[in-house]
Amino acid sequence: PTSAGRQIAHAMTAEQLFDTIGVRFRAEDFLAGVGVDRVDLQWNITDLDEHHVLSVGNAAISHHADQHADEPAATLTVTRSAVAMLLGKLTGFGAALESGELAVEGDSDVVASFFDHIDGFEFFALVEP
Repeated sequence: PTSAGRQIAHAMTAEQLFDTIGVRFRAEDFLAGVGVDRVDLQWNITDLDEHHVLSVGNAAISHHADQHADEPAATLTVTRSAVAMLLGKLTGFGAALESGELAVEGDSDVVASFFDHIDGFEFFALVEP
């Protein structure tokens, strides 16, 4: 990603980051890979003091702000910056865990698969001299 793309991601609200995931996420492949029809992930974004549920089902994702999942597959504790870094493929799931930028309670394999099923965007110049 370009420097401008990274800056935009770091300025996004949590809702905008989840919308970005929705555009780039291969939900059907993810669900087939984990072998279930539905996955709920609880997100606790510490620097924003926000709680979100991201549900994957019916080949789509849905986002619910200020919610708590009854039985999430996993709970992610993370900063907005770390989410932006993961979405921009500037850091990997394992590296984020090791650095402490991301903590996972529950099924970390499901979370790793989740991030593996987010496609990256290729940035290119729209106008060149």
